[in-house]
Amino acid sequence: MKIDYATKRDLRWLSKEIKDLKKKEILNSIKNKEIIIARINKKPVGSLKYCLFWSRFPMIEAIWVEEKYQRKGIGKKLFNSLERIAKTKRQKIVMSSYESKAKHSASFHKSLGFKIAGVINNFKPIQKDKEVIVIKRIK
Repeated sequence: MKIDYATKRDLRWLSKEIKDLKKKEILNSIKNKEIIIARINKKPVGSLKYCLFWSRFPMIEAIWVEEKYQRKGIGKKLFNSLERIAKTKRQKIVMSSYESKAKHSASFHKSLGFKIAGVINNFKPIQKDKEVIVIKRIK
């Protein structure tokens, strides 16, 4: 497996995976190196999209892994790549979030060393559940 930044040739695959973003927004994220892709035999099988929270801290917006490749450590490897990127930029933390009822997401983040930093209780215009904000300190 190889992990690297997304390129324009990944646009079709990413457009199917990232349904919340328009193609123009995905292209902008590719240009800004905000999407990391996991490939097996040159085929995309997973991705991690992040942004800079407060223009400073890497914040994971989403991690996608194709169903047949889930539970094989690809999500963890994508996160480890983001952590290396953050270290090279002398970042002290990586942030993420998940819906409070998403038990799999909670255990995934815990397994990576994230700690709960807070909860958004009233997120009703966007989703019914609370949003849990998590932080991992980088050493």
